[in-house]
Amino acid sequence: MWKYGLVLIPTVFFVPTDILNTELKYTIESESEVYLIGSSNVHNFTCYCKEDFSNEVFTYSIRKKGSVITFENATLNLETQSLDCKNKKMNQDMYQTLKVDQFPYINIELKEVLQKGSSLASTSKNWVQYNAWVDVTVAGVTKPKLLEVNAKPLGNGKYRFVSSAYLALSDFNLDQPVALMGLIKVKNDIGIYFDIVVQTR
Repeated sequence: MWKYGLVLIPTVFFVPTDILNTELKYTIESESEVYLIGSSNVHNFTCYCKEDFSNEVFTYSIRKKGSVITFENATLNLETQSLDCKNKKMNQDMYQTLKVDQFPYINIELKEVLQKGSSLASTSKNWVQYNAWVDVTVAGVTKPKLLEVNAKPLGNGKYRFVSSAYLALSDFNLDQPVALMGLIKVKNDIGIYFDIVVQTR
């Protein structure tokens, strides 16, 4: 699991708009999922993040102007070796591709969130949408990425957040993994999918 991937994005959706600095405690529920999807010239594959979900307190700064919220010190880390593709050789190839010995974490820094319509505070059951700018760092290379986030209140302080994005390995100066003397080659684009349930405290 993103440690704790993209969970800082949800926290801002239900904090009061007049707060510039805040500390919020929440739990990532066990039904949450984060996984990667890729494909090769032979087959598709899915790699699940196996880190445990747990309670965590994040302290960060936010500033709101109109529908835009900017962040400072909102950095997330994914332990690369928590990714499991259900195949030992594939895991080894992926860890080697991502240069895990030199860069053991993928870093995601939340920079800005834009509310596209109604807010979570104004709905009791409907999905609402946000845009989120993040800086993604893989193997020491940082690239900005715009994510569309769908959010929905589940009641009693619980919320669900769904998002996805595609990353090109070449954008991070990474070679596509190959196997069997080059007969199998992973395609350049890797999909990241988030389905996170958060319980506020």
